[in-house]
Formats: sequence, structure tokens, C-alpha cells
Amino acid sequence: MTTKDGDTVTRWGMAVYPWSWVWIGILYANGGQLFTEDNKQCIIDSPENRETFEFFVAQREAGIYPEAGALPQGVDPFASGLVAMAFEGSWATQGRRESVGDKFVFDVTYFPKGTSGQRAVSAAGGAWGIGSNSAAVEETWQFNVHLTSTESTNILISEPVRSIPGRQSSVAAWNEAASRTDLPPRNVEIYAEQMADAWAQPFPLFWKDFDVAWSNRIVPLLNGGEGTTDIAGTLAQFQEEVNGIIAQSGA
Repeated sequence: MTTKDGDTVTRWGMAVYPWSWVWIGILYANGGQLFTEDNKQCIIDSPENRETFEFFVAQREAGIYPEAGALPQGVDPFASGLVAMAFEGSWATQGRRESVGDKFVFDVTYFPKGTSGQRAVSAAGGAWGIGSNSAAVEETWQFNVHLTSTESTNILISEPVRSIPGRQSSVAAWNEAASRTDLPPRNVEIYAEQMADAWAQPFPLFWKDFDVAWSNRIVPLLNGGEGTTDIAGTLAQFQEEVNGIIAQSGA
């Protein structure tokens, strides 16, 4: 789907987003992981993960997806037609309808499966909680029960067509609200269906510091830039840095 005018790319085949939580699913689908199951050690520097990053870096170098700075600032690459595909979540349904309008017809499809046979979907979301210093634990608990009921979830999440709801009993209401016959995408039910294949690893307590390290080392590797061709070296340095963060956090 990439098109060129001479050596100049006029449309990239896809947009790749470097968000760390998205890459949990991508790496897992190809047989790798970011952390051990107990989140006590970063294990990104593995043969499986190196192969995954090598694949994506090769796609960037071939012009399949744009490097950092290649797209004009303030322009939506998908809605403007500068990229043919973009991977996003169910939360983008309403926004995409508004940004694309009647410029072209678009649809959604399943994330591909990786070499392990697992689909490259990383499940993440928000939740209601109770502070450890709360003076009204029981009352807050009852309020949370109310907020997370099927009825409340339908009102807060499904009917306004926000993200796929975490409560399965509310998914039918989301599908119904999102399935507008006069608006794309036609296959909105795919969002809920592929959640059955999603990989969900609990976010560790040190996630904020981890994400800073990811932005400093892994994002440039994916987006391109000077000194970002040493994949093995970058992953090894990142793993060492994150394991230092874990040790300091006492996780």
C-alpha cells in the first residue's frame, strides 16, 4: 500500500505507534515478553524480541511506515490519506468517524497473529479503585459496585461508544450502539471478538519510570534517528536500565 513518486514516499502503508502498552501484545505474539510473569525482571533482550524489532525497523527503513519528522505537524496521517492503515483501538471509533467524514470509506479488521499463533492485541484499560487511606471503604466499595454494574457501564461506556467495556455483559450494548448502518466501520464487532485473544499483563508499580526509559530508548529505535540502528545494543541497555528501576522500586 506504500506509494512513491520517484524516491519520495507519497503514502505510507501504515502508521506504527510506539506506545509501550501496545508493544506488550506485539512482542508476546512473536514469542517474547517485556517482563517475567511476576514483573520482577525485564526480559526484553531476547532473540524473539530482537527479531520483532528487526522486522519493524526494516519496514521503517523500506518506507513502509514513516520515520519521525516525515509527516507534517498537525496533520492526521490517516484521515489525510498519508497512511493507508493505522492500528488503533475501539476508543477511536467516534473520533475516526468525525476526522474522516465523507472523504473515504474505511473499515476495521483483526490484528494479525504473530509467529506464536497469538494475536497481537494488548488489553489495557482503566478501573475504579479505593484509596488505601480511605475513611469510607465500605461506602466507596458500594459506589464502585454501582459504577461497574451493567446498567452503569452501558450508560457511561457502551452507549456513548467509548472503549470496549471491561464488563462482558455490557459488550452487546456497545456493539449495538457502535453498529450504525449509515457510518463506518462496518465490522465493529471485531473489537470485542479479538479481546478473547488479547494478552493482558498487569502494569507494574514502576510503570511510570519504565515508560520514561521506553520513551528515551525504544521509541527512537522504532521512529528512527541517529544512533538507532543497534537493535541488540539498545535492547540490552534498556533491559539493564529497567532492571535497575525494578531494584530501586523494591518490586
